[in-house]
Amino acid sequence: MKQIINNLLNSLDNKKDTGFSGKKLTIISIMTCIMYGHYKFFNSENWVQNFIAVLTVDFGTILTLFGLNITDKKLNTTQNETN
Repeated sequence: MKQIINNLLNSLDNKKDTGFSGKKLTIISIMTCIMYGHYKFFNSENWVQNFIAVLTVDFGTILTLFGLNITDKKLNTTQNETN
């Protein structure tokens, strides 16, 4: 358990090969929130009225994940070229 907590804290660091991947942790937390939102949305009585809001959240999530990927590639281009 202590190693998991240390890896979670070290994933906030930008050093190579320390902790878990920050990008993956962010994606997992975002997708967990989205799945919970969809669960609540489909179990509500007025889901037809909230359909636009759910589509907005879905497309926002997709754009956020693409943004994370593009930002990672731009910030780490020198590291990727040397490997």
